Amino acid sequence: MNINKKTLAIFPIILYIIANMLFYSVIFNDYVNRKVFFITGFLLLCEIIFWIVIFYFVNSVKSIQQWEKYLIEGIFLAGIAATGIGRILLNSSPYVNDLLNSSTTLIYLFGSGRVLMLFCGFLLFGYVYKPVNWLIRLVAFLNIFIAFLIWLDFDNTISSSIRIVMGLIAIIYILLFKENETKEVKMEGKNEKKAD
Repeated sequence: MNINKKTLAIFPIILYIIANMLFYSVIFNDYVNRKVFFITGFLLLCEIIFWIVIFYFVNSVKSIQQWEKYLIEGIFLAGIAATGIGRILLNSSPYVNDLLNSSTTLIYLFGSGRVLMLFCGFLLFGYVYKPVNWLIRLVAFLNIFIAFLIWLDFDNTISSSIRIVMGLIAIIYILLFKENETKEVKMEGKNEKKAD
């Protein structure tokens, strides 16, 4: 693969790591609500771009129908967005926290985003399980663990540390990614379809 494409792919992942480092610092510092809002918003933006980059590399190896790719990616990114918006509102607004404590409807609304994230973690693991590299499988497995942490309301230092590790693993995967592997895997998939 072209070095420029790899560099371009690594840049948003580095931003994702920096965003998680900033989110990690939110827990230990008493920032004003506006700063927490910008940090969590930046994390949401970087997280969506991170997963788009991951899907780009996964889709260059997998050979499935276009509508299946769009469906899986759409559901997964919707889960990421729902969880990220909930993170922004809960961390940066004491008013939303007070509303959440007094409204059962809001509890179910924010909880449904977390359940969707958990479902999306399993969906991603099933999507990348075959024939994608073991590094991406590790990223998908860590994402399931993060989804459990978020579902249990532990979106803090542990989850941001794991997301930093996921970013580092993704950088290693992109650096080791070879165009030849992509062509071989797609040819194997076509041969299997013909045999059926």
